[in-house]
Amino acid sequence: MCDLVQSFPKEKREQNPEYLDFIRRQPCCNCYQFPAVPHHVETRGAGGNDTGNVIPLCVFCHNLAHTGHIAKNWQRTEAARYQEKYNAWKGCSNEI
Repeated sequence: MCDLVQSFPKEKREQNPEYLDFIRRQPCCNCYQFPAVPHHVETRGAGGNDTGNVIPLCVFCHNLAHTGHIAKNWQRTEAARYQEKYNAWKGCSNEI
C-alpha cells in the first residue's frame, strides 16, 4: 500500500465582507422575514465566492436550501438580483 498523498491547493476565492454585511441587512428573499443570514449558493468549500453568489435567507429557509427544498436555479437568479441591488447601492453600473 502506498502512503503517498498528493494534495492540490484550493483556488483562492473572493471574499467581500462589505457585500456580506449588505446581505445581512436584507429580509429573507424567500419569506421576507428578519433576520436573514448569508447563504452561499455555491458553497465556499466548492469554491463559491461572496459577491454574486450569496442570498439572504432566514434560518428556516436557510435549512430548506441546504436540504434541497429551494431550487438551485432560483437561488442563482436571486443571487444575481442581489448583486444588481448591491451595485446600485454602491453606485456602480458594472460588475464588481
